[in-house]
Amino acid sequence: METIRIETSSLFDLMKATLNTVYQNSPLQEGVKEVGENIYVVLVVTMLVWLGLFAYMMMMNKRVKEVEEQLERLKK
Repeated sequence: METIRIETSSLFDLMKATLNTVYQNSPLQEGVKEVGENIYVVLVVTMLVWLGLFAYMMMMNKRVKEVEEQLERLKK
């Protein structure tokens, strides 16, 4: 029996070239450009949401401290 030896690097290069060709000819490639343009909008909205949550948590922390101080005054 004869065995066929294929180098791993050449096999990976072949798979990469095949996937590249399939990807470039794919109709999904057209949609990627549209999504890429809107990624900054998504990032800005996400950042605003996180900043809003942070500000809300800081406000709640301040209120909780005030209530705790009032409780301490009432206990005395």
